[in-house]
Amino acid sequence: MAERVWRAIASLRSRLSPVWISQILNRCDGSHRRHECVVNVLCLGIQNALWNAGLMLAVGAMDVLIAAYALKSDATVIHLDRDFERVASVIPQFSQRWLIPPERHPR
Repeated sequence: MAERVWRAIASLRSRLSPVWISQILNRCDGSHRRHECVVNVLCLGIQNALWNAGLMLAVGAMDVLIAAYALKSDATVIHLDRDFERVASVIPQFSQRWLIPPERHPR
């Protein structure tokens, strides 16, 4: 698993109960199931970080899930959505880029 994912999970441990995270990960048996559990932990950590920053309702559930999969896969999200900037503001390990600069976007 990518080093960045483990750093993200480690940083989330201070925000979520380490016992709770361990219980989730220990229930996973097999690589596919473990992958789902890691993504679940990342989603919960992202949501918690957004909540603590007062941004919980500013990012949609699907954007949180996309961000979690990107963190897990060590990928950069290329987007046209300010929600991913909000995620990056609370999760430094999250990598995102605009498809086109926001000031040039027609919205």
